[in-house]
Amino acid sequence: MKIPLLVEVIGEPAVGKTHFSLTFPQPFLIDTTPKAEAMVIAMKLHKDWKKRYVNATRYEELVSAVEEAVRREDVKTVIIDTGADLQAIAAKHYLEMKKRQGLMPVEYGRVRDMVDQQIIRRVIESEKNLVVTAQVKDEYIDGQKTGRKIRDGYPRLPHMADIELQIILDKEASPPKRRIMVLKNRFMDATDPNYVSELEPQNAEGVKQLVIKSLGWSEAEASEYLIW
Repeated sequence: MKIPLLVEVIGEPAVGKTHFSLTFPQPFLIDTTPKAEAMVIAMKLHKDWKKRYVNATRYEELVSAVEEAVRREDVKTVIIDTGADLQAIAAKHYLEMKKRQGLMPVEYGRVRDMVDQQIIRRVIESEKNLVVTAQVKDEYIDGQKTGRKIRDGYPRLPHMADIELQIILDKEASPPKRRIMVLKNRFMDATDPNYVSELEPQNAEGVKQLVIKSLGWSEAEASEYLIW
């Protein structure tokens, strides 16, 4: 049995989240942004980008794109850019079905269950990797901006992800330097002093090597068990 990876990539706009995600093997990019912002990056990195890219801003389009990716043998990794749009798109669809304007508190869980079943688990159970991006936003406490940035993505993903990464651009370095921090790694004991680390190399191969090292696998075992 192959082991699909669920990876979340966090970072500010234009820091390279989509570019990084597209380094995973045989990607299929589902761009949920209204202006199809990821299209240019897909065009740049993949000659066959038209076969590996779809813009999905409605829930029906999102489910259809996932189903296309799941059934295609030339796809090993499904990318959703961005995860913050998942709940908003699903909530809009739910309210359209109910013919209402707003969600009741109990219904947020129902919307997330819908996303979990029809999007996230659908991809993972098809034995394909899933990479989901997340933006960051300003943190507020008691209505006051703290000056810190916090994750802005699909609410349940931190608990579901195998690997959680944050891309940070060190603007004070000359030239500016990109760092990719490993925030979560379910293949390693959280008490290990190396649990939080930097990803090297700074692409999907770095994720593969992180998993191999964490599990103590050989390259042959990785080839047998990982979706690569």
